Amino acid sequence: MALSSVQHKRAKTVRACDQCRKARSRCEDPPAASSASSAPTSSSSNKCRRCLKLNKDCTFVLSVVETRGRSSYLRDDAEDTPRPREDYVQIFESVILPCCPIVSPLELSSPTHSSAVFLTCIMRLFGALLVGAEESELENVQQSINSYIATKSPMTIPAPQNVQALALLALRVEERAAGVRFATAVRMATALGWNRVVNGREEDEFGPLAMTDQLWWTLVCEDIWLHVFTGSPTLISAGDYTIPRPDSPEFMCDVIALSEVARLILRPRSMSVPAEFSAVDVLSAWEIEHPDIVSSEVSEYPQFDFMSAEEGLQNNTASPSFSGFVTSASHTPASPTAGSTHDEQSQQQQQQQQQSRLNTTLSPKSIIQLLYAAVVGLFVLDKAIKGSFDRRFVTEHPLRRPILYKACFLEMTFKTTAFARWRCLLKLTDIVGAALYAIGDDYGRYWASDRGFEAENVQSLDDLWEWWAVVDRARG
Repeated sequence: MALSSVQHKRAKTVRACDQCRKARSRCEDPPAASSASSAPTSSSSNKCRRCLKLNKDCTFVLSVVETRGRSSYLRDDAEDTPRPREDYVQIFESVILPCCPIVSPLELSSPTHSSAVFLTCIMRLFGALLVGAEESELENVQQSINSYIATKSPMTIPAPQNVQALALLALRVEERAAGVRFATAVRMATALGWNRVVNGREEDEFGPLAMTDQLWWTLVCEDIWLHVFTGSPTLISAGDYTIPRPDSPEFMCDVIALSEVARLILRPRSMSVPAEFSAVDVLSAWEIEHPDIVSSEVSEYPQFDFMSAEEGLQNNTASPSFSGFVTSASHTPASPTAGSTHDEQSQQQQQQQQQSRLNTTLSPKSIIQLLYAAVVGLFVLDKAIKGSFDRRFVTEHPLRRPILYKACFLEMTFKTTAFARWRCLLKLTDIVGAALYAIGDDYGRYWASDRGFEAENVQSLDDLWEWWAVVDRARG
């Protein structure tokens, strides 16, 4: 077969761009230039024939489910049926939105919203992170995001989809641009009027008011936790908004309540609750409503070698995240029961594989447990600065010391999955470990040994910010 014929066939069968797939149109390369005057410019050379003719954005950031199962002509040895890709947007919708409904279908379906491509790309990134996609796939999605930000300037357009996308990106605290993206999202939200309740407020084309209210409170919560994670100033104060707190879903209500406690501890003047309530009062009220917050299927807490921890502190060496913990036998996957049929065994194996795949993320209750543990840790680290902390605040409370241990156990369980991909989760357990070390707990000594980089010098939140800066520089 002639080379030109192979190239022509390949042009018809590679993945179509987003615009052509939406229109169910053939996606073809533009005709080769016959002369210098007809050569495509640098701005249009990467566009397909249809996008070039209609002057549309030729992007490749949406799901590729429609192209699944087609033959590949990119390599002579390619398989006839490529490995199916995950529908990452659908995973995001099924895992995140029930707990935090900040995106409605209108953002993704309306053709008038050009920013939907950017939001969809962010949702694909989070969906890929949730199911433990391969690094190559994550890099491809991240490249699409970086390219879109560089060429389409979404940070200059106050569109609802851009607010949602930037609010999600700000959770990637390991990126230096997280604070800038969050600040931009807040400015866009206020420009859209989402922070104020006005007379005659009605549903708009971007979604129900409940969704926009949820999104605003998501920004309020992110504001204090970005301050906790990075030391950057908070941007939102109580006088900046009049939006009532949402009363559902339960996960969102718990996140808001714990975030309010963290704000009362660190930035009480920016609070939206009456001043007569102290942080301890608000936390105690939340604990009364959640007596089973520490409950777990695990019958015992993990154990580790305290002597190794002491040696690590003396030698200033670090071991992988809480690797000294030993889990109980109850954590091993269940084996097929005696007398079960082959079909039942196959079904059990499939369920175990599915659970293993989804173990790259944490359950909603586990996220709340981590936030609660971090709030308790903030009490310790904040009081350590003032020199008035009473260890009984933690040691004699039925929930507070166990929840700190629970956070350590969660990191051990998900150290190669969720904690390896989400720096914000690791920082939550750093707060917990530093708090345990500050009160002289053995688990805190092990945390300091595990982390290294002179973690034993951390006695306050300010110390923790400085230590994080050292660690981030060492990691490059």
